[in-house]
Amino acid sequence: MENTRAHIGIDFGEKGVHCALIDGDGRMLVKHRRFDNSAFGLAELKEWFLEIGQGYGFRELNVSGEATSYYWLPMYLGLEEDVELRQAGLKLYLHNPRWVKKYSQSFSHQNKSDVQDPFFIADYTRTHHPHVWQAQREWLPLRWYTRTRYRFSQELTRLKNTFLINLFIRCSGYSLHQPFSDPFGRTSCQVLSHLDASEDWAEMPVEDLAAKLVEWGSNHLPDPMVNAQRLQAAVRSSIRLEPALNHSLDHVLQLLLENIRFMNQQIEKVDALLAQEATQHPQIACLDTIPGIGLVFATGIAAEIGDLQRYFEGERWDPHHQCSRPKNLRDVEDEIAKAACLWWPSNSSGSFEAEERHMPRDGNPYLRYYVVAAADRMRLFIPVYATYYQRKCDEVPKHKHRRALVLTARKAVGLIVGLLHRQEAFDPKEVA
Repeated sequence: MENTRAHIGIDFGEKGVHCALIDGDGRMLVKHRRFDNSAFGLAELKEWFLEIGQGYGFRELNVSGEATSYYWLPMYLGLEEDVELRQAGLKLYLHNPRWVKKYSQSFSHQNKSDVQDPFFIADYTRTHHPHVWQAQREWLPLRWYTRTRYRFSQELTRLKNTFLINLFIRCSGYSLHQPFSDPFGRTSCQVLSHLDASEDWAEMPVEDLAAKLVEWGSNHLPDPMVNAQRLQAAVRSSIRLEPALNHSLDHVLQLLLENIRFMNQQIEKVDALLAQEATQHPQIACLDTIPGIGLVFATGIAAEIGDLQRYFEGERWDPHHQCSRPKNLRDVEDEIAKAACLWWPSNSSGSFEAEERHMPRDGNPYLRYYVVAAADRMRLFIPVYATYYQRKCDEVPKHKHRRALVLTARKAVGLIVGLLHRQEAFDPKEVA
């Protein structure tokens, strides 16, 4: 019997945390205890941990939780920095909720409750021996900025799509004739702010309409006459609606434009904070040298990966030599690719092996987004990646772009990990 190691599972919630205690053999010692998710609850939880170590004689306290939103983070930071708990043998572990859910399904069917969940969390650590959680406090500010920017970008995309749908109802010819290359450019936004006068544009001399566009665009249009002709064509080809409907749509479009402007301003503020925080991390400068990536994608990738050296901890089983060995750079690359869900697990049984492999969806969505978006830029600026992308496009008859882009992103992981490991700038000879 292993009497020196305790496993404590914590199910985090917004208002409270639910705990269970088992020993090294999986025997239940404390089925359920609840604490507030606050400073008072944290103090009580620390006292309980110390009592466990003294009362049961445990020399190691393995505390495990699920990454449920950010409800776990303040309490984990408080537990990690406590000196008494470290001396008592505290080790923190953090699990993907999907992993624990799949593990709990291997047991006989039971009720899903806050009382039962902490046991599965603790037992998952006992049976799987995961890596110890590390706070990486130096990366948290940057990670918050990059994830906030990701959320803002997603919201901006939704706002623009909603705007374009309503614009089609109001002026269906606008998307057909495309008076401006960017419907959200400066001149286009000015035009769309004056849609109530669109009926007059159709009958106005094209020279007068071009003069208005020059005024609205501050003389930045290369050929205002062409834009004016396209705008008139868009208005004339649009399906006309009742005045009352046009009036309400004008208000909706104006409100959406204001939200789009505001969201762009917020993203600019986050970009300024990213540029300021990036100076504290030399790894970002290495990634920023890759053609096409830029500071935003470089900070996003570096923030999600964090300290690369932590991926070298532990050993890996070598099937060729039938022994465990220290991890090498290729192993680290594979782990980061798996964290970004850029891998395809095999599915085989006996002599059968499935031909189609599906990517998992239980990894880090932020890392996946930034790596894939960076790869999409790299293929435009680096010939080797452009050739690789095109070759993968030509291999299949459907889902060409999506498949080729994901494979290109997987290839880019090797370059990213290599530059972060060597702390070097990008060298075209390396990919050639």
